[in-house]
Amino acid sequence: MSAKRIDGLDAIRGICAIAVVAMHSRFLTQVDPAPSAYLMVDIFFAMSGYVMAMVYGERLRGGGYFLAFIERRWARLLPMWAIGLAIGCLAALVFHHRWPALLSPIFSFLTGLVFVPVPVAPDLFPYNSPGWSLFYEAVANVAFALSAPALSRKALAGVVSIAAIALVFLVFHFGSAGGGRTWVEAPMGLARVGFSFSVGLLFYQERARLAAIRIGPLAFWMAMGVIGLVAAANPHGQARMLFDLGFILVGCPLVLFVGVRGSVGATRLARLLGDISYPLYATHFALMLAIFSIHGALVHWRTNVIPLPIGVALVGVLIGLAWLLAGFVDGPVEERLRRSLGRTRRHFNGPASPLPSDDVSNG
Repeated sequence: MSAKRIDGLDAIRGICAIAVVAMHSRFLTQVDPAPSAYLMVDIFFAMSGYVMAMVYGERLRGGGYFLAFIERRWARLLPMWAIGLAIGCLAALVFHHRWPALLSPIFSFLTGLVFVPVPVAPDLFPYNSPGWSLFYEAVANVAFALSAPALSRKALAGVVSIAAIALVFLVFHFGSAGGGRTWVEAPMGLARVGFSFSVGLLFYQERARLAAIRIGPLAFWMAMGVIGLVAAANPHGQARMLFDLGFILVGCPLVLFVGVRGSVGATRLARLLGDISYPLYATHFALMLAIFSIHGALVHWRTNVIPLPIGVALVGVLIGLAWLLAGFVDGPVEERLRRSLGRTRRHFNGPASPLPSDDVSNG
C-alpha cells in the first residue's frame, strides 16, 4: 500500500459510498433516504480520472505499459468485486432460480470475473448491480491507457464538450441521469463516464493553475454536508432533469476541486472512509439481495419489508463488514494477486520496472 493519498478524495469516496448504500436500502425497508445518490457515481468517475492521470499518466505516455496497467487495475478491482458477485449469484441460485435458469447466475459469475456484462439479461450485472459503474470505469481506463500518449488539453476539452452535449440530450430523453445499469441505458452510462472521467483527467492537467487555492477544514466538511443534501434531494419532472444536469456538469467538477484542494483536518477519519469505500460499494448490493432473499423465505414471501430500525442497523453492519474486508481481505488479496500476475508477466516477457500503487484513492 502506498502512503501517498489524497485525504479529501478519501473522505468524499467514503461519503458517496455510504450515500449509495442508503439509496439501495430502500429495497429492504421501502424507505428511500437518498433518492439522488445515483449521482455519487459521477463523482466516483471524476475522482478516478484524476487519480489515473496522477498515478499512471506519465508512464502510459511513455508507452509500453498498457498491459501492465490493465493487470494492475484488474488486481485492484477484482477481490471485493468477486466477493460481492459470488454472494449475489449464490443468493440467486439458492432462492430465485430453478433449472435451466440456474445457468444464468453461473454464467454471470464467470463473465463478471473479467468485468464482462451479461449479454442476454436486461441488466449488465443482474446479481451485483453496482458492477455497471465498474464496467464503464474499466472502459474509461482502457480508453485512457490507449490514448494517453496523444491526450492533450485540447483533446480532453473536446471529449468533455461532446459528452456534455450527449448528457443533455440523454437526460431529457430518459427523464433523469440515473441510467447506465441496463443495456437500454448504455448510452447514458457511456456519456456519464465520458464526461466525468475526462473532467478528472483535465483537472489533473490543469493542477498547476489551482495550486494556490486552498480550502480549509470547515469549508471542506460543509461541502460534504452539501453532498449529503444532494443525495437526499428528490425533485420530480423537469426539475429532476435540470437538477441532475446541474450537478453533473457543475457540481461534480466542484466536488472534485474541493477534494483535491481541501484540507480535511481529520486524516484518520478521511482514511477510514477511503478504506471502506470500495469494499462497501462492491459488496453491499449483493449482501442486501441475500438479506432480502433470506427474509422473504422466512416469511414465505407474504411480505418482504424489513422494519426501518432493523434496516438502519443492517446498513451499519454492512459498513462494519466493509471495514473488516478493507483491513483483512482487500489490500492483502490485491497485493498477492498483483505479485502473482507480475511473476506470470515476467516469465513470458522478461523483467520490467514495477508500476506504482494507485491506492491514493483506494479504488
